[in-house]
Amino acid sequence: MKRKINTVIFIILVSILLYIFPNHEINENSNELEINYIDVGQGNCTLIECDNEVMIIDGGDRSHSSKVVSFLKKKNIKNIKYMVASHFDADHISGLVGVFYNFNVKNVLSPDYQADTKIYKSFINAQEKEKSKVIHPIVHSEYKLGDAKIRILGPSSFKYNKDNDRSIVVKLEYGNTSFLFPGDAQKESESAMIYSGENLKSDILLAGHHGSKHSTNEFFLDEVRPKVTIISVGKNNRYNHPSDEVIERLNKRSIEILRTDILGDIKVISDGKKIRIKK
Repeated sequence: MKRKINTVIFIILVSILLYIFPNHEINENSNELEINYIDVGQGNCTLIECDNEVMIIDGGDRSHSSKVVSFLKKKNIKNIKYMVASHFDADHISGLVGVFYNFNVKNVLSPDYQADTKIYKSFINAQEKEKSKVIHPIVHSEYKLGDAKIRILGPSSFKYNKDNDRSIVVKLEYGNTSFLFPGDAQKESESAMIYSGENLKSDILLAGHHGSKHSTNEFFLDEVRPKVTIISVGKNNRYNHPSDEVIERLNKRSIEILRTDILGDIKVISDGKKIRIKK
């Protein structure tokens, strides 16, 4: 009899939770950091959640905008504390326009330059309508996402000749675990980071510029020393990313390689001590 009563109580509690959170993915542990490297083809998009606070870094290209919005809605996200537009290439900011129109974006971290493109104008218009606070972060500045620390490692200048080198570079630290997001930063910006005095060491590196041979150079890798490198890249892309040179550099250092064109979305969970990867 007592067992039946307990079973009924359990069913009632589960029903209440499902009623309150009908489409919400309940984290295995609310005290954990969750990072989703979303497969947006030949582009970048990363969703980070910590202590019920949300950051999104880039949003992929126009063809994946609906997927990004759907992904966030499925997780019942309404507010985004930080949106990072690493730089203004279409394969990084197109999907962010849809995010503006579907979610409350409080702060936008973006580089301090302008682009003469339609997607840049659409991005700025959406940003102004949302009335988000715009921040052009400088190297060494810090922000908080729950118990996670966000540190800006680059660029050292927004006056680089190449827009890729103007990419905002984010290092995320949670407990003893760390993650690096370099956007499309290339050799010039990577070299500046090496000599910046910052600690580049990170457990997981998102390969710069989708595995282009002009990024993730050997000296940079030797400073970051990642255990895993994730490459966000489209299937059979016209740039032949990732390049053979980058794959060789990673293999030479016995760094595990995970690719979105092969695995799709990649989820990473950290409890501050250990990292779990769900492919």
